[in-house]
Amino acid sequence: MEMNSPSSRDFRYPVAVLFCLVFLLFSRFAELAHKPYHHDESLYATEAWRYATQGLYKFNPMMHGPFLFHAHAALFKIFPINDFTGRLPVALAGTLLALFAFSFVQRAGWLSAVVWLSLVSFSPIFCYFSRFLGMALLMAFLAPGFFVFSLRSWEKRSATSLYGAAAFFVFMVCTKLNWLFYFFSFGTFFLA
Repeated sequence: MEMNSPSSRDFRYPVAVLFCLVFLLFSRFAELAHKPYHHDESLYATEAWRYATQGLYKFNPMMHGPFLFHAHAALFKIFPINDFTGRLPVALAGTLLALFAFSFVQRAGWLSAVVWLSLVSFSPIFCYFSRFLGMALLMAFLAPGFFVFSLRSWEKRSATSLYGAAAFFVFMVCTKLNWLFYFFSFGTFFLA
């Protein structure tokens, strides 16, 4: 038996995962609308609102790519337009980022998954940017997604994983220009 794989009677890993997930959900969504918008947040939210309500969108390189505005406008059409919904895209991305921990279980065991989940859940930087409407956390979510699906596609020669990697890559390109740095880093990793 692996050193860090849980036995049927070992409750440490499920309890740690549950604790991290509860803390993660609370820290990302509690009072999400109760702080004033930063200048950049107000610009992103206003553009998304304009796109959702009036159908007006024009690419502006200073505002980065269109992914946030399209995702944001979709949420504005589903949920009421308010400050909570305004920050919902990044809160969701910050929550979903933690789910990549479960991609480590088969490769490196439960301990590595709990460590990833703990770092994402308790990091003040991840917590702050999961509550700040901007592009940084979206890239922090999309880059590991691209990496995980690319690695899985490389190892298993799976078309589904390749499509997942392609989707994450396209969303990265549509989010922010620094996708070039991520792509270069991952490319050199796979070539080395």
